[in-house]
Amino acid sequence: MCTVLYLNDLQLLSKNRDKENADVEEVISTGGILAVRTVGTDYYSLGLNKNGCAFVSTAVNSPKWTAAVERGETEKAKITMAAETQGKESASRWLSRLLPEVQSVDDWLKALKEANVEWRGYNLVLVDPLKAVHVEAHGRQLDIIPLESRYIVTNHFRRLSWGARERADYVNSFDRFAYAGEKIDSIENIDGLFAAIAPSIKSDRKRIWRKGCFQTISSSVLDLKMGRLYHCVGEGQLFEEHCLPK
Repeated sequence: MCTVLYLNDLQLLSKNRDKENADVEEVISTGGILAVRTVGTDYYSLGLNKNGCAFVSTAVNSPKWTAAVERGETEKAKITMAAETQGKESASRWLSRLLPEVQSVDDWLKALKEANVEWRGYNLVLVDPLKAVHVEAHGRQLDIIPLESRYIVTNHFRRLSWGARERADYVNSFDRFAYAGEKIDSIENIDGLFAAIAPSIKSDRKRIWRKGCFQTISSSVLDLKMGRLYHCVGEGQLFEEHCLPK
């Protein structure tokens, strides 16, 4: 469960990654890519390649599953997730496999459109030096929204009918969206983005850096222009800089 900010004018793309488990992450810097993933997994939470193509993803799950996790009903949550994702593919995994070689957003979109699969619920933000889109994916549906200004994504759809449709369905997703909306227009540089997504101000931190059944495990910023990844693990920690491999 995550919060994504895209700042087109600054060429910055960020993600706060929230999980129901305390996953341990690693930064991948090899084969012409920069990416973040959970240790032991075969897909990325976000990534950038040597061609300036980047993606981030956020899961969109049913209110039934979210409520089960929030109530601590672990077994019910597992059964619900298994039923809702049976036979469906992760678009995030598809984007990850293609990351080393894609040369444009259109390459990714072509692959998603031509895939003869049903998708799990995901918000995807795809960016290259000339184009950016938000893709809502679920089942056989791919709703593509061109991005020409600053933009926010959390864990609900704007247009597709799957997942939370109103605040009562998933309060925290809508509240994080509101918090990001209060901050996004005033961000002037990368330091301002760091301050918004990993705040030192306690009242802000409580609104974006989650604790409890869902917890924030990292904040990441992709500097698309400079080919940099900034990654922060743990509340109050500094961002570490990583560069695209030569």
